[in-house]
Amino acid sequence: MKIFTTIFFVGLFQSLGLAQDFTTSTNYVVLGGDRSRIEEINALRNSDEDSVVFVDLIAIKNPENVLCSIPIKWTDTFDTVFVKELMNPGLKGVATIIQVTLEYAACCYDIQTLNFIMTEKGELYPLPEIYYTLCDWPASVPAYLFPIQFGEKMQKIKYVNEHIGPEGSIDSTSVLKEYTWNGEVIQAMN
Repeated sequence: MKIFTTIFFVGLFQSLGLAQDFTTSTNYVVLGGDRSRIEEINALRNSDEDSVVFVDLIAIKNPENVLCSIPIKWTDTFDTVFVKELMNPGLKGVATIIQVTLEYAACCYDIQTLNFIMTEKGELYPLPEIYYTLCDWPASVPAYLFPIQFGEKMQKIKYVNEHIGPEGSIDSTSVLKEYTWNGEVIQAMN
């Protein structure tokens, strides 16, 4: 039953990302996030200590250049990492949005999502981290939406709650916060 639940949630998370026009990245990868490495670290550490393990986001074409290091919050429940991209998001001077999602499996899934703006000049700008717990449907899932996804020409990024119905489809979306992008700076609007 646990294997079925894991496969169901993983497939559902991937389909949610694709529904938002994010696709599995062929340009970026996370190094050090494989399950066997995490299990080795957990076996070596003293269970009374809090250890922090980092994984590195790199460009496949330039693997020696670490774009950023991402902490794995809970190594004992770490399950999977996904890297996705949203190409041409409709923001001035932005080549792609890189989305890194780390999943932690226990009785529910804890989801840690990091979104990065990658400019055409190769500069990386992080958006505030998204964290939520998902146990069952219906659910509210926080996400960022970009101009290409909601049809605006304004240089806005919307932080939203997507209300997922019992069938796993997005029933409605409510805007929690908006950010502007001027080509160099992300600024909260409200």
